[in-house]
Amino acid sequence: MKRTLLLLTFLLTSLVTKAQFENDKTWLIITADNNQYGSFFNESFKNASKIKKPSFSIGIENYFSKSFNFTGRVVVGKITDYQSDFMDLNSSNNVRVNLAALEATAIFKFNNDFILPANSRLSPYIEAGFGIANFNEAVIESESGPGVVFPVAVGLKYRLTKNMQLAVKVTNVESNKVTHRKFSAGFSFSLKNNRDTDKDGIIDKNDACPFVYGPSENQGCPYEDADKDGVEDRFDECPLVAGIVNGCPDMDGDKVADKDDICPNIAGLVEMQGCPDTDGDGIKDSNDPCPNIAGSVNGCPDTDKDGIIDKLDKCPNNAGLLAENGCPEIKLPVYQVYFDFNQAEINLTTQAKLDELAALMARLEIFKVAIHGHTDNIGQDDKNYALSQKRAEAVRDYLLSKGVDVSRAIVIGYGEEKALASNATQKGRALNRRVEIKIKK
Repeated sequence: MKRTLLLLTFLLTSLVTKAQFENDKTWLIITADNNQYGSFFNESFKNASKIKKPSFSIGIENYFSKSFNFTGRVVVGKITDYQSDFMDLNSSNNVRVNLAALEATAIFKFNNDFILPANSRLSPYIEAGFGIANFNEAVIESESGPGVVFPVAVGLKYRLTKNMQLAVKVTNVESNKVTHRKFSAGFSFSLKNNRDTDKDGIIDKNDACPFVYGPSENQGCPYEDADKDGVEDRFDECPLVAGIVNGCPDMDGDKVADKDDICPNIAGLVEMQGCPDTDGDGIKDSNDPCPNIAGSVNGCPDTDKDGIIDKLDKCPNNAGLLAENGCPEIKLPVYQVYFDFNQAEINLTTQAKLDELAALMARLEIFKVAIHGHTDNIGQDDKNYALSQKRAEAVRDYLLSKGVDVSRAIVIGYGEEKALASNATQKGRALNRRVEIKIKK
């Protein structure tokens, strides 16, 4: 038994065929059965080979999904008994009860592309369902009559040909009348219709032209080329007008079909929809303000790469700002003051810097300040945000006390999120406990 299981495991992982099981929706299944009295949970497999009174099953199995099939079947036969005290072990009969049943089951397939490849020749599965049965001529009278059955099975199918499989299965059938176990072997046959109406060797369901003979390399359709331009009509974007670009005309010869060419009379580039790009800067001439000079900003040059084209840039050789017409911004001081751990009080060193700033703001009234508070990463985030805000407000309040108008001071607390230095060292954390003051127009 162990050798058999090892062999089956090897076959499951190694044997693969190109047959597509999901294309075969319906199968007729016929098996010979050996029904034996008793449950698998109480009896062993040692009597599996004792077949004196074979039974049979016939059913229909239908594809539902990659993982599930459903079956309906008729079961007819006898249930034998080789263990019971009621039976004569030397008898050639050993029939305990006759059986006739109708069963409906669901099958879970392991070759579903999740566990095993769907195109495996071997199809292992488990099965469970229910049914109604009639038991008669039983050795024990109470076991006769109608009952319900609940079959649970483990099975394996092997694809012999395109339309036939070998099937083996062991089943435990629980019942309110006669619980029994079943050993089954047989065959299943595909019931699909593989009609080939035009006799071209391609079945109709796979034939793009099922009523017209055509070669397999053309999906069963004949080759047609109405405008005789060498492009088959099914690939020809202009099937009634001869052409060289996907079967369409191209008057300017730029390999862009006239129907897609924005400039059909002037040779251009494919990536420019058939229009020219004289300076080769990636912008077609019709949209380029500087068509004869390559440029990076709307097709015009920008020597200092500040985003302002040279002809509008008052400082074309020095990067600047749009607000300054392309000239550099005049840089003003950035003040930075520091605080003790978990503190927001202004110390003497900070006061000296703020006095200098207040004097500058009094002298240059066109400026305002953005005051940004920061902390190190020690402590909770929400508390650090609150502390950074308090530090920024302390700086603002000091400036207000020196005569700075409140409308000229903007306060923002960032907490620990904009560290200036690494918080891994004491020195770095000291640099992060700061307020930055930026002066802007």
